[in-house]
Amino acid sequence: MEQIFTVSFLIQVGLLFSILFVSILALLCSSYRLKVGTKYIVAFFVTIILYSLFYYMELLTNNSSLAEAFFILQVISISFMPSLWLMFILTYTNNAKYLKASLILAIFLIPIIGLFLIVTIDSHELFYYNLTLVSINGLSTIEFYRGPWAWIHSGYLGFSVLLGCYMLLKEYSNSLREHRINYLILAIGSLIPLFTLIINLLSLNPFGFDSSPFGLTIGSLFFAYGFTRHDILNPLPLARTQVFDEIDDAVLILDTKEHIIDMNTSATKLIYENNKKVNEQIYNHLYEALSSQNGKIDDMFKIDLANQEKWIEIKRSSISNNDGTLLGYLIILHDTTNKVKALQAEKNDLLLKEIHHRVKNNLQVISSLINLEKKNIKDEQLLTILTRTQTRIRSMSIAHEKLYQGESAASINIPDYTKQLSDYLSQLYCHDKKVLVKHDIDDINLEVDLATPLGLLINEIVTNSLKHAFSGKIDGKIKVEFKDIGDEYRLKVCDNGVGIPQDIIKGYKPSLGLQLIEMLTKQLQGKLTIESNHGTKMEILFPKN
Repeated sequence: MEQIFTVSFLIQVGLLFSILFVSILALLCSSYRLKVGTKYIVAFFVTIILYSLFYYMELLTNNSSLAEAFFILQVISISFMPSLWLMFILTYTNNAKYLKASLILAIFLIPIIGLFLIVTIDSHELFYYNLTLVSINGLSTIEFYRGPWAWIHSGYLGFSVLLGCYMLLKEYSNSLREHRINYLILAIGSLIPLFTLIINLLSLNPFGFDSSPFGLTIGSLFFAYGFTRHDILNPLPLARTQVFDEIDDAVLILDTKEHIIDMNTSATKLIYENNKKVNEQIYNHLYEALSSQNGKIDDMFKIDLANQEKWIEIKRSSISNNDGTLLGYLIILHDTTNKVKALQAEKNDLLLKEIHHRVKNNLQVISSLINLEKKNIKDEQLLTILTRTQTRIRSMSIAHEKLYQGESAASINIPDYTKQLSDYLSQLYCHDKKVLVKHDIDDINLEVDLATPLGLLINEIVTNSLKHAFSGKIDGKIKVEFKDIGDEYRLKVCDNGVGIPQDIIKGYKPSLGLQLIEMLTKQLQGKLTIESNHGTKMEILFPKN
């Protein structure tokens, strides 16, 4: 009789301790609701509390109907334990990104089906059946037979524990030594309830009572130890893992013997997705960084990939714990390709601008030499030819001036270029006439290969208008238009002068200016149209490429 009293007393005290202890632990965890996985582990603890509470109530009642009701409530409580445990582990091990609606449904599918079978337990023998209230050691308990779904549910519970252990041990192997204890505590703590589940399934329970609540309580003690001593819900290891895996730089972790023990996704791609020669280059510079005093290689190294070249900068730092003990090394391979290319492009741009500046100066020297020669020439026709040559030189000089003064050394802003060129020609030829030059030009930047012949074309056409279109007049108008019309550019220059004689347009009478216009149009692969009716209109269409 004394032994029966002792056993029943210990069972009751154990269950009350379980209810009280896990309740306190759940409250403590809930106060850290912003930390990783808290809501799932708190819900998990609530199911333990309910399971232990309903089992305690079952043991104390002598009413068969009440005992069956408490038993069913126990089954409902324990049904959701594996799902909540998996949700917690997935979150804790940085796999929350996989918690989509479809996976959550799969995780809770078996508990939901089990809930339906429990509610309809009187109409089938799929879950538990033949429930009978018996007395063991002075306490009441339900004896039962397991149906097929009870075995499925027990298998799912075991599977969830083992899968959780696998994910925890995987994180354990990939973590720094100071964070490994957290994963180890959770793994060991989850295996104890699995052990008591197996005892229960084999009907090896001590004194005939269900040992599962006690196994869950012991597992909770492990969690409490990790919670109080190692801050087990601290999100810092998880955040570090996430940053480590998602950072663009290739990051490697080496132990004190300089063996690679972990690397992030970027490092895996860089090292394992390239050829052997590239790998040798990386490893050579890697171990050079390890032997470097400051942990940084001053000279970046280049690796030749399949379709491109990359410039890599290596940095090294030591990993130590709080007391300064060396744990390993952190190696960062930073891709500086864009930086190197930008510096090279800037250098090339400066060099190109200097070339354009020198070309512009040389053209000005040539123009000045022509000026000196003109002072000694009396032949008006020759003077005219030399002046026209100077305007062409000036046209190219302005182009090079725009190139070295602009933001880009490879393209010219056409509105600015055209206005400066027109102003220069107006000052040169409009001494005794008032000719208004209007511009209607789209804001277009052209490469020098297109801008230079375009400038020469504008120079020739506007010069011809200024020199010949307004003979006998004191004023006139010239309109310069340049438009983007889809796949082509359109240059159109109109004046309201006397027009060009038909024999010149048709080529009967040679004209050097018109020949040069035709030659430049051909260079641009364009099409020239000339109209002479109440003035002159020249239109040139040429492709963009």
